[in-house]
Amino acid sequence: MQITINNKKIKVEKDWTILKAAQKAKINIPTLCYHPDLKPSGRCGVCVVEANGRIMTSCNNLVREGMIIKTKSPKVIQQRKTNIQLLGSNFEKEEEFRKWLKLENLPDVKDLRFKPKPSKKPDNSSPAITIDFEKCILCGRCIQKCREVQSVNAICYSERANAVKLDTALGFSLDKTTCVECGQCALV
Repeated sequence: MQITINNKKIKVEKDWTILKAAQKAKINIPTLCYHPDLKPSGRCGVCVVEANGRIMTSCNNLVREGMIIKTKSPKVIQQRKTNIQLLGSNFEKEEEFRKWLKLENLPDVKDLRFKPKPSKKPDNSSPAITIDFEKCILCGRCIQKCREVQSVNAICYSERANAVKLDTALGFSLDKTTCVECGQCALV
């Protein structure tokens, strides 16, 4: 099967995602929630591309014969910027957000259109793991690893819509949950 990414023709397998095809062709698409050990979720929206005129996440969408993909079109850049701004609203402190952007090699955004929300105090009730809720950007990798790989479900999301936040099961302190202190949440 053949697709085109940024005017470059690429041979791909039918079960590849757009992100995998780009990686094989050494074309960089920024990611955040994507982790090679986890099932792609498309949650953060940082890996958006334009495929046949439509904006979509590249980590969880499969390639199709003849697909024409752009990774840096004006539509992609604008959508990625908006998604990064939304991620910034999950930081209580703007300087932490800017440090994170630099660490993740993501473009800085001048204005944060969405106001950061206050977070819970860190949970250091476990002797092995501390959860610093203030630094959570809601990528979901820790929750996914805890649920799908470890089958523990000690951490989860609470609230809904723009109030969603990382939390522990039933809001208990970590030492009162099913946490087995494996550290897989911190690893991803």
